[in-house]
Amino acid sequence: MGLYDAARWLIEQNLSGYVKEFKDRGLVTVGRVLAGGYAGASGKIQNTKSGSGFIEDSTLKEKNGENSSNEKKKNLQTAFSLLPYLKERGTHPEFVRRGISKNTCDYLGAGYLAKGNGAMDKRLVFQIRSVETDSGGGLVPVILNHIGRATTENQETENGKWRHYPGFQKTLEIFNIDKVLLDQKAIDQAKETGRVVIVEGVFDVAKVIEAGLYNVVATFGAYMDQDQLPRLKLIFEQ
Repeated sequence: MGLYDAARWLIEQNLSGYVKEFKDRGLVTVGRVLAGGYAGASGKIQNTKSGSGFIEDSTLKEKNGENSSNEKKKNLQTAFSLLPYLKERGTHPEFVRRGISKNTCDYLGAGYLAKGNGAMDKRLVFQIRSVETDSGGGLVPVILNHIGRATTENQETENGKWRHYPGFQKTLEIFNIDKVLLDQKAIDQAKETGRVVIVEGVFDVAKVIEAGLYNVVATFGAYMDQDQLPRLKLIFEQ
């Protein structure tokens, strides 16, 4: 399981010393964001900034002597976009090496961030979008976060191969779902074939699009989490 899944399981199984502290302080929400604070490395409840990307509405309940939770998880959308700052779309050496063109970079919202903050600085960045229902009942794209790939070995060693802004939980989302649901090329291919191609990562999506297949999504990993299933259901219901 992932980091958040492991932490949630420890708390739900009453194996974490934080459970009593959460309840004593009225913090009955499990996850990274804990009703205004989270447990840091020091074990103390620390404040978080409003608008962080992930909220988990889980209330711990005592039932038959065990903790249970009724979870409603959702990544928050953000109005902040890195697209105006992403350069070398299709021309950065790593895009060239992988055979990713400018058209595909533009289509997916990808590029190289030469100058930025510590999380995405000098990385190949992809915008992560999803869909929401508007007031008229239609689907509209929303920005959730950005994910960046290291471009040097030192960068990968020091800060990891992939990074995204804090608070985002990948196991809740399907990458490129907005295009599959809203872009006519992807819609037509999905209807004609009765299929949606599922791959692992964002570069896999880019390569499949380069091959002319637009009905493709990625799971952000080698397996599909059960929390991603509602997103797939949304695709097949359209």
